[in-house]
Amino acid sequence: MDWNDCRDDIEGLDASAAHIANLLSSESSDVKVGIGGFSMGAAAALHSAACYAHGKFSSGTPYPITLSAVVSFSGWLPCSRTLRGKMEGSHMAARRAASLPILLSHGRADEVVPYRNGERSTEFLHSSISHDGDAGLHGGDGCRRKGEGGGERVLLT
Repeated sequence: MDWNDCRDDIEGLDASAAHIANLLSSESSDVKVGIGGFSMGAAAALHSAACYAHGKFSSGTPYPITLSAVVSFSGWLPCSRTLRGKMEGSHMAARRAASLPILLSHGRADEVVPYRNGERSTEFLHSSISHDGDAGLHGGDGCRRKGEGGGERVLLT
């Protein structure tokens, strides 16, 4: 199964991202808010990041909070193929995505979410936010480190 081909439950992901945003929306505006998760929670965190970048959920409802960081452990970015078109079509989404630090960490021995799906998510994020020829935006070079057990961590800043 290709986890990045948009067979994901978009309504369910939007509901999860909305629930997370609602929990965090009561924070004071001077508090920097970050989200993270493991496995499906990581997918929800990365979907939330995409919603933040676009300024709205997939349903079109406005995304209500400002994210300062996202952390993903053993997860993947849902619907990256569909997101690519949205990112390319919106200068504001590209600018927001480029300003959001994201840490991806994934082990090679994961039996639930294949390591390759984590790699694809990293590749998509890096290629989508690393630069925008018109605006000169740079999402950073990324930092790859081998972890114990052959896993890899990638920090996109």
